[in-house]
Amino acid sequence: MSLLLGIIAASGGPSYQNLQTFSAATISTDWVVPAGVTSIWVKVWGAGGASSHDINRDGGAGGYVEGKLAVTPGSTLKIAVGDGGNKNTNVNIRRAGSGAGYTGVFLTSISAANAKFIAGGGGGGSRGGYGGAGGASTGGTYNRSGDGKGGTQVAGGAKGTDASYPGLDGASLAGGRGSYSGGLPGGLPGGGNCHTDGDHGAGGGAGYYGGGGGGSWAVASGLAGSGGGGSNFVHAAAAETNSLQGGSSGYGRGVPNTSDEDYVSGHGNGGLGANSAGQDGERGLVQIRY
Repeated sequence: MSLLLGIIAASGGPSYQNLQTFSAATISTDWVVPAGVTSIWVKVWGAGGASSHDINRDGGAGGYVEGKLAVTPGSTLKIAVGDGGNKNTNVNIRRAGSGAGYTGVFLTSISAANAKFIAGGGGGGSRGGYGGAGGASTGGTYNRSGDGKGGTQVAGGAKGTDASYPGLDGASLAGGRGSYSGGLPGGLPGGGNCHTDGDHGAGGGAGYYGGGGGGSWAVASGLAGSGGGGSNFVHAAAAETNSLQGGSSGYGRGVPNTSDEDYVSGHGNGGLGANSAGQDGERGLVQIRY
């Protein structure tokens, strides 16, 4: 049975007997609402940011959203499952991780205007800070001056400050790039990238609005900034909704609501900073009951 598109009979949830799982990273996968189905229960776990190299700073966890949504049989939903942020493979020390992509459910096409549910991705960890957690109406941040701030419901998170090499602000569906231009890509779709060399800032996590990228080593006593987390989004038409932020106090690697019967281990956590070589973040997860 396909892990991406397996249909599993189940008894949990609000009397919805079937479960459609989307667990592989994807920019866009179609799901056609089956005949006779007029309501679905959606659960979305965001992807985690990567941890830093050498300094043991975790990447930020993804957020979580859920709710019940009225649908039309035969209509097409677009599913995006964010990839986790990428660890820095440069063998030198003090390398930041990139931000995670967003995870969400959209009607007809992938755009902020067509979003029904989005779980924010976590920001990357840096030499100086833990990655901001994705989720809630405003994404999380480690909250030093050099750390990227979380995305909100109306704007991307502010960049981490630095006189020479600031990060970039987050944007709609996109995390901000860490300080300085560089080639370590963020998790798709939309995770902020960061530089592969030098003590530069981490990428921001993508979300409804993405988190800001971290500033470079010149800030906060020479410790580069971490990436901010992306924000969650739940459409006003959804009912019985819940929106949670990962981590604790705005940062940290633990994805929320792992006790849910539909959660699958290995999704949504930020990269573990105890790994001296850095660690990739985990991809997101979408579960649809109908």
